[in-house]
Amino acid sequence: MNPLREMFLHHDWATRTLFDRCRALPAADLQQTVPGTYGTILGTLVHLVSGDQLYLELMTGKPEMAPIRGEVSHRSPCSRRPSSWDRPAGKP
Repeated sequence: MNPLREMFLHHDWATRTLFDRCRALPAADLQQTVPGTYGTILGTLVHLVSGDQLYLELMTGKPEMAPIRGEVSHRSPCSRRPSSWDRPAGKP
């Protein structure tokens, strides 16, 4: 077992699960602030994805093709889920 790989697989699963659940919410709910979030729910999702994009850029040296940093409008992170997320982590 590779602990780093297992950590990334769990992070991948948790992020997908969170986005799937949030995708089912009405847009108005995503604008709510709840304890434990980074501002609004939508703001928290943007924060999570932009952080992941930044770490990926730092590890690969390649900029993200569709960065969502600072884009906290409507349902951006939920609706702009990359098609690559439809594959399990580690699969091309």
